[in-house]
Amino acid sequence: MGIRLLKKGIRIGKDYRPVWYSGSSGNINGNATIYFKEYGLPEGWYTALSEIGVLKDETDTQTDYFEKPRIKVKPDSKYFQTVINLSEGN
Repeated sequence: MGIRLLKKGIRIGKDYRPVWYSGSSGNINGNATIYFKEYGLPEGWYTALSEIGVLKDETDTQTDYFEKPRIKVKPDSKYFQTVINLSEGN
């Protein structure tokens, strides 16, 4: 399953999810971030996206707390420069 980072979203196989990108300039650790615009992800995405960085989704349905997933991309990730370029609109 190939991961494609697109200007306005991420595609894995035939599934597409809209995202927006944030560069590393405002992050104390130098990480870039990918924010999903929708709640939840398709089955298998959580495992696949761990290749990009640390996936966070702290949704808790028992307490009715919902959060959109995000990925923290560290500077040593092979996807880091791509995320930086996409965050700058390049």
